[in-house]
Amino acid sequence: MNNAGIAVGGAFEEQTDGDVRAQFETNVFGLMAVTRAVLPSMRAARRGRIVNISSVSGLVGLPGVSIYAATKHAVEGFSEALRWEVAPFGVHVCLVEPGTFKTEIFFENQRRGALVSREGPYAAMTETLERLVLEDAAKAPPPAPVAAAILRLIEDTSPPFRTLIGRDARALVALRRVIPDRLFATGIRRLVSTPRSR
Repeated sequence: MNNAGIAVGGAFEEQTDGDVRAQFETNVFGLMAVTRAVLPSMRAARRGRIVNISSVSGLVGLPGVSIYAATKHAVEGFSEALRWEVAPFGVHVCLVEPGTFKTEIFFENQRRGALVSREGPYAAMTETLERLVLEDAAKAPPPAPVAAAILRLIEDTSPPFRTLIGRDARALVALRRVIPDRLFATGIRRLVSTPRSR
């Protein structure tokens, strides 16, 4: 199971090359390195299961986490292509796409872009998004359903490729699929421009 991941919050322009590279090194290249290491033995055994932890951000890109979303989109594309490459050897590739769960990524492990500024051009958006994310994370359930889903994928003789987990993730993906882009964009603009009560 490939579960290592970091997110650096802030607009793309306020993230350094180091911020960008750190997210890709962990979320994409680290995942690829572990996968490359285990594939020879899985092929030889003609069995195995690779479970890659993506995110709803790998399906819907939202402001304030553009690089994180880019890494998770990369995990999605890599996993989908890898799935077909290794299937003839009896190796299954599965994607887990969680929504918001109460984990350290929102609290103790929270990171901000090195150039994020409270007086900068993105300050209002950043403040609104941080408040929204932290409010949602504080109310989010613990990650037990994610662990249970992973266990099911490991035990299932014919596991699904994608497993979307969380009420918020399912709602967001459903909305993105059925609402016209212009209407969805209007909702995002309102979200980032409307101050929320503390």
